[in-house]
Amino acid sequence: TLTAAPARVIVAPRRRTKGVVIRDTEESSPSTIIPAETKSKDKGKGILVEEPKPLKKQAQIEQDKQFARELEADLNRNIDWDEAIDHVKKKAKEDPAVKKYQVLKRKPQTDSQARKNMIVYLKNVAGFKMDYFK
Repeated sequence: TLTAAPARVIVAPRRRTKGVVIRDTEESSPSTIIPAETKSKDKGKGILVEEPKPLKKQAQIEQDKQFARELEADLNRNIDWDEAIDHVKKKAKEDPAVKKYQVLKRKPQTDSQARKNMIVYLKNVAGFKMDYFK
C-alpha cells in the first residue's frame, strides 16, 4: 500500500493594506495650517544697558561731608600719636632685616673691602683710571 504524502499548499504572501480613509470633499471644511513658532536666535544674549544712577542731591552730599569730618575728628581724638610713633620705632628695631643690617654695619671693614671702596671712590670722583691701581 502506498500512502500519498500530504500535499503542501504554498500561499503567496499578501500585500499589507494600508488604512485608507475616503472623505467626501463637500462635507469636509478646509483645515487651516498653523505655522510653528520660530525660536529666536539671540538666546538672551542682548547687550545689558544699565540705567544711570540718579545723582545725589546737594543736601545729601553736604551731609555726607559733615559726617566724614566728624568721624575723622573722632578717630584722631582717640589716637595718641606719640605712643603710636614709639610703637612703630620699636617694631622697626625688631625687624630681622634691620637687625641683620645693623650687625653688618658694626663689623669693621677688611683691608680688601676698604681698598675696593677707595678704588671705586677715586675712579668715580677723582677720575682715576683702573690702570693706575694695577
